[in-house]
Amino acid sequence: MGSKDHQKIVEDILHIDEGLPHASNLLRKIILANTNQGFKKALDKIVPAYYDMNKKITATDDLEKMVAALNKYLEIIRSEECKIFSHQSDFLSSVVPEFLYLIFLQIIKKNKLAYQVKSQEDVIIDCNFDPQIENSISFEKKRVDVLLIKTAKFVFNDVEYSDFFIPVIAIEVKTNMDKNMISGIENSVESLKRTFPRSLYFAVCEWADFAFEKQNYANTYIDEIFVLRKQRRSDFRVSGIVNKIDTQVVKHFIDRVEEHLTSLQNQTQSIKDRMRKGMLIKR
Repeated sequence: MGSKDHQKIVEDILHIDEGLPHASNLLRKIILANTNQGFKKALDKIVPAYYDMNKKITATDDLEKMVAALNKYLEIIRSEECKIFSHQSDFLSSVVPEFLYLIFLQIIKKNKLAYQVKSQEDVIIDCNFDPQIENSISFEKKRVDVLLIKTAKFVFNDVEYSDFFIPVIAIEVKTNMDKNMISGIENSVESLKRTFPRSLYFAVCEWADFAFEKQNYANTYIDEIFVLRKQRRSDFRVSGIVNKIDTQVVKHFIDRVEEHLTSLQNQTQSIKDRMRKGMLIKR
């Protein structure tokens, strides 16, 4: 199979959905392969494997089959003959975000919800106003891996901001999540939750890379940290045994998402109704 065949396979997939982060990354690697023989050999295995994974995930709602396809593809691209792309290229780290992106699409379709899914998108975490400058408003943003959003019209002093949307769920994805990464996103998450108090923020990783016995991450604004392989990085380095991505962890993730989306469909009680119950905050 030549590079033109590789390119057509991935371009056809992106034509169906241009928001796929791993497919976009893979296409860039295919283009680079025109000048790199090592890339060509690896892509002969990677591209058919990616096509197979994408086809299986998008053709079923059977979660076990979806996770099995994901695990198989990750094993192939982590094999010695395929492990040729640098960490800086985000090739490996774009696989799980694409998987979660596709899961979000399935959830929206199943529940007939008027939301959109974005990948590698800047989300507003704060708004700044300057009274000395007319019509001055600026948005502080943070890039996240996967977003479930609700479109909204935002007008300030007769100026409409077309890039404004409400983040319903934001997800940060890492291959290995260490304590510095968690600390790095805590302040941004706090700002996001103050600006959009009903938004959820999840951190998702394949492996945990921190001593969780010494730290209580429940006191952060992060709603949950999902460790897909239920394994610490140090443990598999010592044992050499790599846990597969666990279907039950993915199911817990989906359940949390669907619970939140269901709660948002429920009509918010008025302050008057809450006063009758004597509880003013709980919606």
